[in-house]
Amino acid sequence: MFALLLACTGASSPEAPPPPPPRPPDVLVVVLDTARADAFSAYGNPRATSPQLDALAAAGVLFEDATAPGSWTWPSHASLFTGEFPWVHGAHFGEPGEGAVALEPDPFYATAMREDLPTLAERFAAAGYRTVSLSANRLLTPALGLTRGFEDARTLAEDELVVAAAGEVLAADDDRPVFLFV
Repeated sequence: MFALLLACTGASSPEAPPPPPPRPPDVLVVVLDTARADAFSAYGNPRATSPQLDALAAAGVLFEDATAPGSWTWPSHASLFTGEFPWVHGAHFGEPGEGAVALEPDPFYATAMREDLPTLAERFAAAGYRTVSLSANRLLTPALGLTRGFEDARTLAEDELVVAAAGEVLAADDDRPVFLFV
């Protein structure tokens, strides 16, 4: 009767430790500023205009109905990274002398987004991700706040340099998952 009791309670053999949790996936966010959907074959263009993006869309998620929250790059990117509308995060055109950042050589100014709103990069960093931003867009400047949370945020001179740097990031020997914004 004692042996039967041990077998029923599991006391006769120790439990194996639970397996480690799976590694979180890498996350890649690609923004093609000022690109129209109908220019890409993934969205119905009959010419093979975007074979690499088509392959990525086939293996991932293709959004077929997307609306920008702003009419230009800066407020749209700030909304993407905070989840808030421009009138909440504060990223928009500004006036000289009101704390706005000059966006030379263009003759206009932009206001920084609110500092109390967490960014996507900050959230990924808090979850243990390696966070990298690579862009040829000068609006992604630390002065405007969008690079907050990236351990590596670079503005490069040309798109080709961005692509090369992204390849290096993805090939890097790092155990952490990566959140890569290009």
